[in-house]
Amino acid sequence: FEDDFIELYNPHQAPVDLSDLYLTDNPITQPHKSRLGPLSFIAGEGFAMFTANENDRPGHVDFRLSPDGEMIALVDAGFNEIDKVIYSPQTTDVSYGRVPDGAESFGFFDLPTPGVANPSSGSATVNIVTLAPEDADKRVLVPARDMGGAWTEPDFDDSNWTLCAGGVGYERSSGYEDYFTLDLEPQMYGGNTTCYIRVPFNATADQLAGLSELTLRIRRDDGFVAYLNGVEVARRNFTGTPAWDSRADGSCSDAEAVAFENVDMSNFIGTLVRGENVLAIQGLNRSATSSDFLISAEVGGGIAVVESPSLPEFAKARELLAGLRVSELMYHAAGGNNLDYIELENIGQTTLDLTGVRLADGVDFTFPETTLEAGRHVIVAADAAALWATYGTSINVAGEYSGNLSNDGEKVVLQLPLPLKAAILRFEYSDRWYPDTDGDGYSLVMTDPDIHPAAWGLRESWSSAAPSPGR
Repeated sequence: FEDDFIELYNPHQAPVDLSDLYLTDNPITQPHKSRLGPLSFIAGEGFAMFTANENDRPGHVDFRLSPDGEMIALVDAGFNEIDKVIYSPQTTDVSYGRVPDGAESFGFFDLPTPGVANPSSGSATVNIVTLAPEDADKRVLVPARDMGGAWTEPDFDDSNWTLCAGGVGYERSSGYEDYFTLDLEPQMYGGNTTCYIRVPFNATADQLAGLSELTLRIRRDDGFVAYLNGVEVARRNFTGTPAWDSRADGSCSDAEAVAFENVDMSNFIGTLVRGENVLAIQGLNRSATSSDFLISAEVGGGIAVVESPSLPEFAKARELLAGLRVSELMYHAAGGNNLDYIELENIGQTTLDLTGVRLADGVDFTFPETTLEAGRHVIVAADAAALWATYGTSINVAGEYSGNLSNDGEKVVLQLPLPLKAAILRFEYSDRWYPDTDGDGYSLVMTDPDIHPAAWGLRESWSSAAPSPGR
């Protein structure tokens, strides 16, 4: 939330005095929540930006913006509404605003532009992709014993499970027979109320890089617990810890069961990996003598696309978003903090202009005039001389950061050059991931720079290795 902001635009040629105006996220009962003045002005056809971080200093407002959506209002000294915006759920580092400035139409901007004009050609479009269709091949088992949780993991051997495509279930009268291709009545009716389903699917690097939404669409009678690569992502009609013979806590009507329910899994985008992934579902019936049962699901995603003007700064920003990654962290060097460093890699196909790119939060650094060729690395060091003395003078060091990388773990934010506010990466590492990186001479190394940026904060995305700065 530290980078959340509200921007005001003055469409008039004359400056506007903001001294007696208020911004609020509760215009009904708290219209006076955050006063903008004193001595605050917006120039004619200019902009004013306020950071929304619960701070009452100039240039800030005393509330936060909910990522789930809310109302923001601008009111005058008499608490009369001047303007308001009602926004819907937001995606990290994608802003929302009028298209163009001052218009009644709104759009999402993948490159936020606080303090400058909104992209006049910006428009919100979401390209829908199906990662695992409803009729995808899957493996199914009605368990006869406790198998633990290993069956939800991607590398579990399900080769002796039943192979089918489409939904699974049974129907002793009529209603569900068109929704399943594998009839489970012989194994489930009068026996077990649980069945296990594993759906493998592939995700490309391009899909992971642009994914802003992730949805499980499921038909179900009666309940389920769903996992993505071993991580629980959703459940319905069940509480507690699932066992191999668990049953649903409640029932569904036939009409509810056959209609797709859209379950938002966007918080788990970082769980996806490039290549093969596995959706694992424990389907749950209400009773072993129920007359029917159904589980049929698919995984879909949304890639938010906003067309921005073909200005040089936007082209540069998109190249940075796609190609620049943190590839190695030495946060607790055995020889002391002066040997700590952050390594960045250009994983793209073209040379990147890093001028103005910023590291923030735990450490602070702004790249001077710098370019980075495709496939090459650059180091931001705690102490460049110490690093060269230890690893050799051929290492490409852009400069020295201020602050320190915490030995316990902390947040690292890699940001686009100002005035753009979007982060290329934001993640938090931990000294608990790999003990040998916590002062024993090893560094954290990213295992696959092509995975989705949201995965940088996951332990499994990193490994411990002998330090190799710049290589």
